[in-house]
Order: sequence, then C-alpha cells, then structure tokens
Amino acid sequence: MEKAKISGFQLFVLIVLFEMGSALLLSPGSEAKQDAWIAILFGLVGGIIVFFIYYRLFMYYPDL
Repeated sequence: MEKAKISGFQLFVLIVLFEMGSALLLSPGSEAKQDAWIAILFGLVGGIIVFFIYYRLFMYYPDL
C-alpha cells in the first residue's frame, strides 16, 4: 500500500467539507433561538483553532 500525501489546502478542504456536512445534519445553534449566529461564530472560531493545530502538526511531521 502506497503512502499518500496531502497538501495544506487539501487538509483545509477536508475539514471545511466535514464541518459543512455536520452543520447540515446537526443544525448548530438550534437551542440559541435568535442568538444562533453567535453560537455559529463561536463554533467557527473553535474550528479555525483546531484547523491551525492540525496544520501545525502537518507542517512539523510532513512524512506521517
């Protein structure tokens, strides 16, 4: 089995598509009512932080 490498952009696209699919199924912020946009923004900030953690790990260990 050959090892496949992905670029940083491909990692970003994978994470974004996963988040979009999850958001469509789980309806984020449904309990927040009119403040749902605030819940979505907090989720976005958390997702960006997780992306940069993954990206930094990707840059530190490019062979894995």
